[in-house]
Amino acid sequence: MRIRKANHGDAAAIAKISVDTWRATYKGIVSQAFLDQMSYQERTNKWKQKLIDPKMFSYIAETEKGEAVGYANGGGLRGEGAEKLAELYAIYILPNYQRSGLGKQLLKPVVQTCVDHSFEQMVVWVLEGNKAVLFYKALGAEKYDQDTIELAGETLNLFGYRFKDLKALLDS
Repeated sequence: MRIRKANHGDAAAIAKISVDTWRATYKGIVSQAFLDQMSYQERTNKWKQKLIDPKMFSYIAETEKGEAVGYANGGGLRGEGAEKLAELYAIYILPNYQRSGLGKQLLKPVVQTCVDHSFEQMVVWVLEGNKAVLFYKALGAEKYDQDTIELAGETLNLFGYRFKDLKALLDS
């Protein structure tokens, strides 16, 4: 598996991973109507914009044959927050490649880039019911906040988890 910095040309591959993993991960958590209406093209257009944002750090995982199978991205905390607080915006891996250690491999360059930009801690927001929370907890994240989000007319719970020491996370 190869992890590299994502670029503008990766927008369609990341969009496909995004849509496919949302449909698998959030089935039974998010309304099926919302998942069904997700569009590869719409996500591609959004990723084309995201990938030129210099404040966001994005990485992609590829197989030996160059097939994109996962991505992770982060940057400064969105909204109000502490100056030294980064945010892991997303980490998604196609279902067939999950539970293989790839998540940790994808997380490391995001964390390293955050450390390089003088961030000391990092937050990740997780929808209630998302089993990925076990991954974050296993790496030392602790619950620190909660919020809600509205998707397709439904109000869903979000839980914030914080990694208190990014340098220690790199060593794990």
